[in-house]
Amino acid sequence: MSTMMSADRLLAFATVLPQLVDRAQGRIVVQLLLLGLAPNAFTPASDSLW
Repeated sequence: MSTMMSADRLLAFATVLPQLVDRAQGRIVVQLLLLGLAPNAFTPASDSLW
């Protein structure tokens, strides 16, 4: 779990996620939260299968 929020991963999310947000849809904060939390939801599942 400690590698899920390392500094380099946080920096990558901070630079990539804003580009994926659709401003026309509104709710920018919700979109950022969902895009940011999605990999954290899938990481434990994929790690348990490995």
